[in-house]
Amino acid sequence: MIKLRSLSEDIIRPRQDYDTRLDKVRLGMNERYPSMPVDLFNEIMSGYTIEEASAYPELKTVYETLAKYINQPTERILLAGGADVAIKTVLESVSEKGDIWLTCKPTYAMYKVYAKMLDCTLRGLEPDNQGNFDLQQLIEQAKQGVKVVILANPNGVTGFYFNMDEIKQLLSAIPDTPVILDEAYADFAGIDGAVLLDEFDNLIIIRTFSKNVGFTGLQVGYTLAQEHVIKFIEKFKPTIEINSLAARAIKVMCSKPNLLKELVAETIVIRRYFSAELQKLGFDVVEKGGNFILVDFGKNSKQIQKALNLYNIEFKPAYKPFESYARFAIADKKTMDFVLQVIKNVLK
Repeated sequence: MIKLRSLSEDIIRPRQDYDTRLDKVRLGMNERYPSMPVDLFNEIMSGYTIEEASAYPELKTVYETLAKYINQPTERILLAGGADVAIKTVLESVSEKGDIWLTCKPTYAMYKVYAKMLDCTLRGLEPDNQGNFDLQQLIEQAKQGVKVVILANPNGVTGFYFNMDEIKQLLSAIPDTPVILDEAYADFAGIDGAVLLDEFDNLIIIRTFSKNVGFTGLQVGYTLAQEHVIKFIEKFKPTIEINSLAARAIKVMCSKPNLLKELVAETIVIRRYFSAELQKLGFDVVEKGGNFILVDFGKNSKQIQKALNLYNIEFKPAYKPFESYARFAIADKKTMDFVLQVIKNVLK
């Protein structure tokens, strides 16, 4: 019998246990729902040729197009097959065996998995009872033997985020420690860590087009850092960063300079609307910097959750300090009105 890597024996990575989620109102995993704009999809697919599908992806023009779109040099960008691949690649490049990492929890579950894979220890700063984190406490802990700080900013569980002044304080306090900002939800909070790239070479940013545009199924992400940092991280990338359909999707999306902003602005408007309507019904709502909200249905929780399940509406239970809350991704207004009506019917 072959000997497998003992370090990874206690890592549990289950396979999907469902045949499809496409028959559900998918508000449980923070995807863009119901889809990316139809016109965008049609333009991507209409120009995708059989030659492109049969050849290795050509990425030089993708890098150039994306660099122009985000106003950064190509040498500061590294494409990746989704934010998850980007995170793993960065952590592999900046970590040594036995390193201590620091994050704010609860957070993206894969940080802990990658820590185990790389024989590192992940420490987690605890939030207060409102889901907020203390910057000075984070800085203090980061100075105690921590080799890597990784922050989902905004946090994908609670929506909490540090503003750019606070991130600047953190970067200044630990100049020799890589600070990885997972900015999957940053557009919905109106923050952009790239404004600090010129000043700090310990800043590494991870981005994705999954939450904002709807490229979740295409798995399109990228890393941003100073040129010499990207050059080193690139040593750990796969042979080809993204597939040819994802490459085409980036070029089409970048040809529409206002599209992303319009989609994000629409989501924020609906998020505020949905939050306000739930509060009118007497529920406690947490609305911060993501494309989702948290809501506590109180004594009506079981009845409402039963009704949501009956109508195939996905949601996700939240974590400490919001254990009694449910998390809902924000879809289009028609969908959120449908969810509201299901909830109101229970309250009648």
